Amino acid sequence: MVACLMDSASGGWNNFLVDQYFFPFEAQRIKEILLCATRQEDCLTLSRTKGCDYSVKSGYQLMCEEARVEVASSSDVVATRNFWSWILKLKVPYKVRILLWKAYLDALPTLQNLKKRKFLEVSNCGFCSGFQESTLHAIWGCSVPRQV
Repeated sequence: MVACLMDSASGGWNNFLVDQYFFPFEAQRIKEILLCATRQEDCLTLSRTKGCDYSVKSGYQLMCEEARVEVASSSDVVATRNFWSWILKLKVPYKVRILLWKAYLDALPTLQNLKKRKFLEVSNCGFCSGFQESTLHAIWGCSVPRQV
């Protein structure tokens, strides 16, 4: 139980136990959580859930939200909106629009993205071997796909 990891005398975490039972990066994040001064029953809860119910959906949403915060985003909302309008107005098949959308979000299954997600160990381009296969390299940078 979480209560076992608290130091009742100081009202904070028992740093020795937290360090003993968790990996260093987990222990650091746990110690950053502020504790309530009054004693309460333990329960699993997230800001997106009602009451103390945990759901995979709410956990996934929270992880995605944290990931978006870590990624730099455009502060120019008008330019971003104009870009998306431009993509939607293109007279091309939907699959091309989807490709552009995924390329913009860096969501294509390039070797670099697969390595980042721990599916592969190397991310060098299969055609030129000298560069990592990023979205930009796969679509425009590599000489072989450029010829196609």
